[in-house]
Amino acid sequence: MSKQILPPSCSIAPKRLKYIDVAKGVLIFMVIYSHTNNLAIASGVNNEIIDNFIPKTKFFMPFFMPAFFIIAGMCSNYHKNFKEFALSNAKALLIPAVLLLFVRIFVKYSLTGTFSTFEWHGLTSPAFIVNLGRYNWFLTSLFVTKMMFYAVLHGIDNFKKRIALVLIIHFTGVFLYNVKGSNIIYYNFYFYQHALVYLLFVEIGYDLYKGNLKSYGLKLNSIIFFIVYICYLSFGRSVPSITYIIRLPMIDIIPHLFMSVCGSLMLIEFSKKLDSYTGLQDFGKNSLVIYCLHFQFMFSYYQIFKEQLNGMGVHHTITALIIMYVFTAYGCLWFSKALNAKYFKWILGKF
Repeated sequence: MSKQILPPSCSIAPKRLKYIDVAKGVLIFMVIYSHTNNLAIASGVNNEIIDNFIPKTKFFMPFFMPAFFIIAGMCSNYHKNFKEFALSNAKALLIPAVLLLFVRIFVKYSLTGTFSTFEWHGLTSPAFIVNLGRYNWFLTSLFVTKMMFYAVLHGIDNFKKRIALVLIIHFTGVFLYNVKGSNIIYYNFYFYQHALVYLLFVEIGYDLYKGNLKSYGLKLNSIIFFIVYICYLSFGRSVPSITYIIRLPMIDIIPHLFMSVCGSLMLIEFSKKLDSYTGLQDFGKNSLVIYCLHFQFMFSYYQIFKEQLNGMGVHHTITALIIMYVFTAYGCLWFSKALNAKYFKWILGKF
């Protein structure tokens, strides 16, 4: 067995790291799949399968973003001194959040020959300084969340008191996002409202790693998740989720916690059974770049084949989507490996 090199800020054992990377690999494919219909609509594609069938299959919406934060709680070293912790995370998250926007512009120009005014507006907008990374919001939010958790962890030793506090913070974050008042305090600076909501999941991940909480296995977590999820479908209720848009009314906080936590643990437990599948592990290790670049690959594919997709039947649409997913995943993976090369890795904060 070859020696695995632990990434910065990760203090877990190689075996544990392996299935965590597999979990991240599965999650990044969920991210790509989740944007299938949204990007089709934005690209002017009008296909019945994409418009109507794809949204009904996204059962993972309640948990796929919280799972990333649970993993961040499991595998980051929160016992460094604060200066070292903040600097390493700023390099690993904030620098790519900004610089990969330029790479996205380059990718679109390379694939379609057109300039991406969308990303350029994000970089030049006056609001950019308070929405750092903007369209790579997840990286900025993850940085802020980890800084918050560092403060909570080092300020409160007692596990139960910490859980109580982060639950209150979770409710507060959902409330602030839902209110959306005109007062400046409601403006989502640096996606702090997302960070307030996601803080709980970092705490859960950390406590799972430390043994303060238990997972209870794949079967039980799956049963709980699907019972709550099916109840929502049966009663015709919108399934709550926390992504860039937080679709979480106050009344849905508790059932969403069951779905988000049990769904995340279901995924992690399932990944343990797949931890020998190195293909997914490779995508997991490069998930940051794939997350930031997949939009442009999908946009470009839709723009190039829009007319053909508009007239496709079921079987041809499925085939076309599979080709798009392969094109997107491996295209992003190639760029990730290129960006990790000697002269470009500074774009990813590796210096």
